[in-house]
Amino acid sequence: MSQRAFLIWLTLLGTVAALLLWLLHGGPETPSVGGGGYDLGPFVYGWLLTLLSGGWIVGAGLAGLGRRDRKASLRAFALAVVGLAVLVLTLILHGSDLN
Repeated sequence: MSQRAFLIWLTLLGTVAALLLWLLHGGPETPSVGGGGYDLGPFVYGWLLTLLSGGWIVGAGLAGLGRRDRKASLRAFALAVVGLAVLVLTLILHGSDLN
């Protein structure tokens, strides 16, 4: 994995995670997800962020294990650590929204 690929993958995770966190913390002034008198937004967006970061950790970890180049492997593991940080942040901030 080149430095450029690393930055592209990091940008992708950051963009999607930032969008989901923005939706979890207010987002646009539109009707809630689910309609009626209840809001499914925190539940849906919280689970999306959890699944995204969990899948990111697994994918980046497998990519790190599959690389023969030491630098490429370390970059992939760094991406897994960033995904783990996003997962922990999600569970701390929105763990109660996941049930």
